[in-house]
Amino acid sequence: MGSRIILVSIGFSMLFCGTLFSQQNYSSDYSLNESQGTIPEDFLINVSQRVADEKEKSEDLLSDDNDKRDDQEDFLITSSASLEGMLTGGRVMFGDPLTNYVNKVADKIIDANPDLKGKFSFYTMRAGFINAFCTPQGKIFVNVEMLTRLEDEAMLAFVLCHEMSHYLEHHGLNQVAYQHDLKELRKTRKYLSAGDYLKLAYSRSKDHELEADRKGLELLSKTGYNIKSYEKLLHLFAVSEQVEDDAAFSKSYFESADFTIPACYEIDKVDEIEKKWDENDTYVTHPNNKARLEALKQYEASRGFIGAGNADFLVGKAEFDQVMQQAKFENINDCIDDLQYTKAFYLTYSLLQKYPNNKYLNSSMCKILYGLSKYKVHGIYYYVGQSYEDFGGQAQATNYFFKNLSGKQISAISLKKMYELRSLSSNPNMIDTLIQDLTADVFYEYSLTPNDLTTKATKYTQVVDNSLSPAKQRFSARNFYKGALRQASKSGIYNNITAAAQTVVAKKKKHDDLSYNDKLKMKKAKEKAQKKYGYGIRMTAENTVVVHPSISFRKRANVEKTLERMVNRETEFNNSLKVQLKKIGLPSTLYSMNNLDGQNVEYYNKSSFLRNWALVRTYGFNKAAPKNTHLDLLKRNFPNKKYAIMYSIHPYYFRSSYFKVIDMTTGKAVYYKELETSSTVTGMINIFEREVLNANK
Repeated sequence: MGSRIILVSIGFSMLFCGTLFSQQNYSSDYSLNESQGTIPEDFLINVSQRVADEKEKSEDLLSDDNDKRDDQEDFLITSSASLEGMLTGGRVMFGDPLTNYVNKVADKIIDANPDLKGKFSFYTMRAGFINAFCTPQGKIFVNVEMLTRLEDEAMLAFVLCHEMSHYLEHHGLNQVAYQHDLKELRKTRKYLSAGDYLKLAYSRSKDHELEADRKGLELLSKTGYNIKSYEKLLHLFAVSEQVEDDAAFSKSYFESADFTIPACYEIDKVDEIEKKWDENDTYVTHPNNKARLEALKQYEASRGFIGAGNADFLVGKAEFDQVMQQAKFENINDCIDDLQYTKAFYLTYSLLQKYPNNKYLNSSMCKILYGLSKYKVHGIYYYVGQSYEDFGGQAQATNYFFKNLSGKQISAISLKKMYELRSLSSNPNMIDTLIQDLTADVFYEYSLTPNDLTTKATKYTQVVDNSLSPAKQRFSARNFYKGALRQASKSGIYNNITAAAQTVVAKKKKHDDLSYNDKLKMKKAKEKAQKKYGYGIRMTAENTVVVHPSISFRKRANVEKTLERMVNRETEFNNSLKVQLKKIGLPSTLYSMNNLDGQNVEYYNKSSFLRNWALVRTYGFNKAAPKNTHLDLLKRNFPNKKYAIMYSIHPYYFRSSYFKVIDMTTGKAVYYKELETSSTVTGMINIFEREVLNANK
């Protein structure tokens, strides 16, 4: 309940609730931002201390009713644990140009409202959707995508004022108290249905949002920022689920002089972008945008706000423009990590119209096309694709195009484009790895051979009958993809990549042709060989990194004891691992987001990258999950490392624990061991040592 309330009642969320810029040459390349400076105190406090501090600070705000007080204390504990999860999740930035800019705008607000000083911390969050939220501890997070969609600085100022108001009005604790009262009410009034209960709970949440709007406007009125900035902001929120329209999408991006895509794969006409303005808000946490706008206008008229400012910029338009530009580049990587491939495609496509030779953009495009193709080939495109009917504008055209391509077709045009872009990318070797893996998938899943790729394209040039329905036109033109494969085969590295892909496919098919008994014999023989000779993994202290653990626990009745048990178990596990690794000569230093005390910002950046990489690897489905799309960033962060140890304990959710060794040069797991929850921490490490590490001796 607690962690859900944070998002429901605290955030300005669309779902729930003089900086020196690094000199980026956008025409040639882009380097992703990293955190800079001293690690903030927020990251150094352990979760137990965070809970104790929050209880002490909130003592006067807690109810005198014991049961209600228990609920509020549970909320403080779970919200502190949720904050810990965000800060250690690998996506929070500090000291970078975007976060510094957010803090500059916040300073303008605090300077005009001195009583706010020392109450808040501000960070940016790597996330590809519009959102900003404040935790009960006064930590305000602004998603990177939010920054890409703002028109001016005053809009950001109102967002921050709104979030500050949630904290100042103690909306989190108030919501918990109200929901406790509702539960008690249901006990005495049995006719209060679940629907009525939700209506009342959401109604109070909407009251909190309107109160934060009013309080936020009060704070903003003292700053000099445009008092009417909320108008543009709410109009933005009305289209927040749409994609910004910068460039008209055309299939010609994939075409060349000798290859075209039939017109039936393009949408005839895109719909206008639909605004979510006056929708039914009965069962949602926020009032609809029309209601909020009307309420704010009425409040502004009643208060007058004589002398309120009208400045769109106080920090400065030049710095705002720099932030918006960087945020657009950063957001592409965030969308890729979130598997929002069609969205990432359009954002990248739009920027490529202006910066066609940018290596970062062309590398990103290869990652996107690889991801889209993998999910399409394996029949799970629904996991990453979006319905074109949910969009208007050019995002609709993009989603229509990809949805109507088959796995063969999207893979063919993607391979053609990736061959073309590899020389324009920041890491051609990584692109070669993606091309080889996708080629192997296409050969294996569709039983294609190199001959299918080298057949003359003219054989598949067809005249499509325009009188047919779009679906029938696409069926009659279905073999156009062979022309794309023909173009791909002209690359100078085609033969080498195809030969490597064929080797992979031949091995898979040889295994497929075995009988069940033969497969079982082969598996046993492999396990016997691994037991006798090890896995052939030559791990040393110099070539290995150890990644932050993933440990989860079921919430029990006593929330505080659950948290204490979680902290103790994680400490026990990490200490045991350090001892074992040190004993056999492997690195005993964990890149852990829970181990930042005394570390520098370089350690934080490496730890946060590894943490996020480990989480992204768990997304999706095994066959299509993005295993290789971080190879360039792995090389940048760990140029001399080959292996990464990952481990996870999920005793209550998945009833298992696992140990993995990842080859950082390929992205593939070279060792994987899953154990029952009855296995002890020491037992897991002993198995890992016996099966893998003894091979080093």
